[in-house]
Amino acid sequence: MMEARALYLLEHPDTRLFRAGGCHVFALALRSLYGYPLLWVKEDGNRYDHVACDAGGGHVLDFFGTFTYGEYVRSEKLRSRPIEFKPIEEADVRGRFVLGDDRGYYAHPDFMLPATERANSWIMKHHKYFDGTKRCAIPGVSRVEVANLNEIL
Repeated sequence: MMEARALYLLEHPDTRLFRAGGCHVFALALRSLYGYPLLWVKEDGNRYDHVACDAGGGHVLDFFGTFTYGEYVRSEKLRSRPIEFKPIEEADVRGRFVLGDDRGYYAHPDFMLPATERANSWIMKHHKYFDGTKRCAIPGVSRVEVANLNEIL
């Protein structure tokens, strides 16, 4: 039987899964496929915590495409908050893996395997937005509609 938190997260559509609960899976999949450095988007005290990729030149790359730091902050409605964009090593991301409900990046195998397959499928479907050909948001996919702020804190 699949672990309860894994079931809960995997019930969500990709737009929600990779914004609220599975961002680390998506970033690691991008890194594996294209070699991007990882980027930790965070607020002091870890009230906001997101793992994405560093697309270079002050750009964030995640499930929704490529954004400047400013565009990202605006799209996440974080303008009034002290958000930082910091490089993070893969070992440090993996060091924050948790198997239960503790604070960290959920990494139970019941979750990681299917979530990674879903991430890879999305990346292949929209490869031009992830391989550097198109450096912009993926049209028709909006982060604003997919999760409320409490779900990603």
